[in-house]
Amino acid sequence: MIVSIGIFSVLIVTSIGIVISISGAQIKAANVQNIQDNIRFTLELMTKELRVGSGYSVSSCAGSFCQQINFTTANGEARGYCLESGVIKKLTATAVCGFGSPMTSSNVVIDRLYFITSGTAVGGSDGQPTVTVVLEAHSSDPRRALESRINAQTTVVQRLRDI
Repeated sequence: MIVSIGIFSVLIVTSIGIVISISGAQIKAANVQNIQDNIRFTLELMTKELRVGSGYSVSSCAGSFCQQINFTTANGEARGYCLESGVIKKLTATAVCGFGSPMTSSNVVIDRLYFITSGTAVGGSDGQPTVTVVLEAHSSDPRRALESRINAQTTVVQRLRDI
């Protein structure tokens, strides 16, 4: 009887450890999925507007990496994107990041957001204008062991050729 209770106890303790490990893996997978969905949605909105926009100008630069981009949309509206306090903000009719509306969820913290432009000078001799968006994000889950990080990069080419 004592031997069977001992074997049963070992099996129960092992089972509980496995269930706890699976639960942690599920939480981490949910964090990764949440970050991916949020970043995918934000990047898609940004690239749609950047693709048909024009007059790209970057600011808040550290070397060739700039944290804010301003441009003119296809409708002639002033638009921009920037990073402030871990949140990507959309700038409408303003160039001040503090007045922008948040685009990312509170579950995601954006660590880095850079815009790298090329071919933005007016005229066809410098090539087609492009904007490369680079970002790094992590979940805001307070349990550091379950924290997930994502790096993403995309390049957008202006649809209309500048002349």
